[in-house]
Amino acid sequence: GQCCHQCTPNSLRKKTGPNAFLGFHNLLSVKETHTRYRGWLVRRVCCALFVSGCKVYASPVSNRLERVCQSNSVKEALSAEQKAPEGSDSRGQLSHLSPFLPLINTSISPGLLRFLSWVLLKMFSSMFGSIQANLNHLPALHRASQEGSVLVYVYSHQSVVDCALIPLVLFCHSLRVPYTVFPLHITSSFIRSILQKVGVLVPPALTKEDAETDRLHAPVMTSLVRELLQEGQALSVGVAAESGRGGQWLASIRQVIKEGSVPDVSLVPVGISYDCVPKSNKQIGLSSVLRWLCSLLWRRPEGIVRIDLAQPFSLKEMCESGRCRVDQWLPLQDLLLPVILNNRTDSVLGRRRMSWLLPSPHYASELKEPADPERDLSTAVILHLLFSAASCSAVMSTGLVSSLLLYRHHKGVSASALCQDVAWLTEELLFRNKDVGFGG
Repeated sequence: GQCCHQCTPNSLRKKTGPNAFLGFHNLLSVKETHTRYRGWLVRRVCCALFVSGCKVYASPVSNRLERVCQSNSVKEALSAEQKAPEGSDSRGQLSHLSPFLPLINTSISPGLLRFLSWVLLKMFSSMFGSIQANLNHLPALHRASQEGSVLVYVYSHQSVVDCALIPLVLFCHSLRVPYTVFPLHITSSFIRSILQKVGVLVPPALTKEDAETDRLHAPVMTSLVRELLQEGQALSVGVAAESGRGGQWLASIRQVIKEGSVPDVSLVPVGISYDCVPKSNKQIGLSSVLRWLCSLLWRRPEGIVRIDLAQPFSLKEMCESGRCRVDQWLPLQDLLLPVILNNRTDSVLGRRRMSWLLPSPHYASELKEPADPERDLSTAVILHLLFSAASCSAVMSTGLVSSLLLYRHHKGVSASALCQDVAWLTEELLFRNKDVGFGG
């Protein structure tokens, strides 16, 4: 979970104290010792008392909409959309922003956040056997939060449950609950309004093609990210390794840092490991949520979830060091020689294109701009974060058994031989500094 010694050496030096193992915390095991009270009645309502005692950072909206509208990029987009001079009627300009108004007015209500956290603890206790949070880097997060650093949590998106796990872990440890980017479409206006009061950013229901052609989408998103970071709010962004969904938000964050609106942010890769990844629909409505809640009534909790928060590191340092890049398909000696000769920053930047990570609205088209250093750097940062999130994730026991059955014993194997191979594979993973998680 430590940050990269090559791309962010200064952030790595900030880690103080020995590498002591602090253990894990099961979020679902709430006891009276986690509260300030004792007694028989406390043991019956300890979960509600624990939630009421957690620290919550309120996030009022104030004049965020006005500040977003005053952004130069939004003004230019509104003028182009209206095909009129910039000094036109403000009401006409706001009408074009109506699809983005609920997104801009997203806030965090302390009372509703405590209630939903209590509901999540109860629901997850019916889904999972335990939710294990790694405590090793939580002191670094507390220290960064006390120093006023803006934290951005980045994880590899696997399920819709990811969006709830990270805020729940931070809430239970009295850290600032981040504004969470929700990747799926919500059809129910009631659910959407509730989520937007606990810091869930639900973008407008636009397809990928519509978002690329919409003139207002990219400027409004970038301006909203700028305002949230200037307010000191934390963000949680999930990047899908297959589709690249979420890369645009990270590109907006890097653009805000580059233009100097925010001095710097601290990136925190988060690894989430499931025994079995929960299935989720692409669209979430009131009926689907009710069916899912009813299914929890007769469902046995199975499997565990492990959450590893890595050491925070500086995004500005990573971008300015010149060592984070996407290399082209070159022979190994051509890639290693600049590193050995300590001349990597002067080497030729690779031209490998990954349009699925960053669509055209954020950068010029590949055909018009064959060599775009800014796009390459943003792509390299996103790939680095995906790799960091995967590196700090644990390999679960279900993954061990599945890989052995699929690739080594696809014709069948006895239980004793399988147990021996599991022990062998576990030793190999531990030898390579990879964590292994077991559900018991």
